[in-house]
Amino acid sequence: MSAVSASPADSRTVVVDKVRLEKVRALQHTLYRTAKADPGRRFHALWDKVLRRDVLWRGWIAVRANEGAPGIDSVTLAEVEEYGVVRLLDELADELRQGRYRPLPARRVFIPKPGVEGESRPLSIPSVRDRIVQAAVKIVLEPVFEAEGVRVDLVRREVYRGQEEVHLTPTEYKLLTVLVRHAGKVLTHGQLLKDVWGSRSPEQSHYVRVYMAQLRQKLEADPARPRLLVTEPGVGYRLKGG
Repeated sequence: MSAVSASPADSRTVVVDKVRLEKVRALQHTLYRTAKADPGRRFHALWDKVLRRDVLWRGWIAVRANEGAPGIDSVTLAEVEEYGVVRLLDELADELRQGRYRPLPARRVFIPKPGVEGESRPLSIPSVRDRIVQAAVKIVLEPVFEAEGVRVDLVRREVYRGQEEVHLTPTEYKLLTVLVRHAGKVLTHGQLLKDVWGSRSPEQSHYVRVYMAQLRQKLEADPARPRLLVTEPGVGYRLKGG
């Protein structure tokens, strides 16, 4: 059943279900081939794939292998295992399916800045449960993005176009994160204003247009003809996906 033997004495050892892993790889391969063969394809059934037990389990495996500190709720990886991984994944799937899932604020810490003595940089640490959801979303969306030459890693907070890392401002990244979490769904200007800027004021609607244009410049092969960040006339914007 497992590719790795679990040892209570070694918290870094993770049990990997080979059958689940192969099924997730097959899913990713199918998504990639479909997106590559038909660049204009609109995917209408991706969200249900995020909820799949094997996808959420693979998300947990990635989070567990990466270790990491607890988020703002102080829940550690060991405490999740004590609580029951399957139990937590089932709860997350129910919350996501019913629209009750709400990510917690990330815990903000400061770590030494590489190569600069005496200076530090901020680091945001999501809760374990949020990291699992982020990893599951990445598993499903990454093949679609990679077909367009873009890779978004919500866990590491990194964005790549081809082999080059794309440097986004905090607001650009927050806007992209909101779009990724609602991939395939049309988000109105009001929704984006509220989720990114905390406001629904019509007077601020130009914020969305300005930052969407900046994202397209950085992520789209042809910003004038966007294929990832799609405008829905008279409504809002949609990230190619679900």
